[in-house]
Amino acid sequence: MLLWRTTFLASTHFNLLVSQTGPFSTISQRSYSMELNNSRDSVTQGDELVNFYGNGTASAYADMMDEEVKKTIPDLKLLLTSLPDEGLILDTCVGSGHMLRWIHENHGSQKTRQLQGIDISSEMLEQARTRLPGSMANLVLGNMLDVSSQVDESCAAVMNTFALHHATAKECKTAIQEWTRILKPGGCLYVGAWEGKGDIDYGDYSPGFKAVLHQQTDIIDWMTDSGLTIVQSRTHMEEEMGMNSFYVIGKKPTK
Repeated sequence: MLLWRTTFLASTHFNLLVSQTGPFSTISQRSYSMELNNSRDSVTQGDELVNFYGNGTASAYADMMDEEVKKTIPDLKLLLTSLPDEGLILDTCVGSGHMLRWIHENHGSQKTRQLQGIDISSEMLEQARTRLPGSMANLVLGNMLDVSSQVDESCAAVMNTFALHHATAKECKTAIQEWTRILKPGGCLYVGAWEGKGDIDYGDYSPGFKAVLHQQTDIIDWMTDSGLTIVQSRTHMEEEMGMNSFYVIGKKPTK
């Protein structure tokens, strides 16, 4: 999940306030022109993105998620009642592991179901392992945009929360197609993201770092274009940030 507190003003010029949580305390404010479209064709990825989530950021993120995970619990409850009997539950950007931990503790008779989490950051995976020790989940280093090693129709659920701002619109659409490919018939894709258009400014802490917001309607379109039926879509106003987060569950039709 994005660590920055972001406020957008609905105009062609945005006053963007970025303040850091966890160990970061610097507040910077910038006023600049931003076109009201989502046209960025590149974002920060690779080693630079990995490094961004190092140096204590993973620990601060994990502390924040102690509270943030509570916002996903209604969705996770619905998700668990909507899945086929068999199949992997895959978190494509597992982060600190809070969501898979909640699933492990609360999916009752399905506790034998295999859980897997992937993340691009080894420091994030270390945080996840503290919450998912031993055989609770298979935690592996990987990229949410590449699930080519996963067999077709092998997953009961695929999850991706607050990571799509690290991907372009084209990459998001392709990833959703791939996540749908690996879902079993009757399986569900769960996506959570920040709502909006345009770039995210990380301020002086990480100048030049590139990330982009996506609209809820676009995410839903990409999910339905991939063959999913939307079973739930909701928004949550983040009052501190002056923006919405949104959560969508899409179900793959049974054959």
